[in-house]
Amino acid sequence: GSNAALPNGILGQHAPAPVNGAVVHIDDVGLAHVRALDPKVPGNRGFILNAEAADEKFQWDHGKELVAKFFPEAVKNGDVPNDGTTPTGPARLDSSETRSVLGIEFKGFEEMVKETVGWYLEVLERERKGGKS
Repeated sequence: GSNAALPNGILGQHAPAPVNGAVVHIDDVGLAHVRALDPKVPGNRGFILNAEAADEKFQWDHGKELVAKFFPEAVKNGDVPNDGTTPTGPARLDSSETRSVLGIEFKGFEEMVKETVGWYLEVLERERKGGKS
C-alpha cells in the first residue's frame, strides 16, 4: 500500500510490480472516520479517500523529485538514497463525493512526502544517538 510505496523509492528499493496510484494522508483517514460519525451524514455507505484527482497523472516516483527538492542534504549524505523505483499502476478513484459530503480537503502528496521523510530523518537521528524510535 501507500505506506510502503513512497519509502521504497526514496530508500533505494525497487518495487517488483506497479503500485496503485491512489494516495491519502493518515490524518485524512482519521478525519474521514470521525466526520462519517456525524449524524447528518447518511449511514450505510462507503467513502473513497484519494488525495489526487482521478484524472491526474500521479506517479509515485515523483516523490523522489520532492525529496531532492526539500531534503537535498539527506540525499547528498546518503541518509535517503533516493534511487529506487516504484512504478505506478492506474487508479481512477474519484473522491469528489467524499470531499463534498464530509467536507474534507485532502493533504497533497507534497505534504505527505515532506512529513514522511521528516519523520524518517528524526527517527534515524534518534537511533544514531542511541535513543528509542
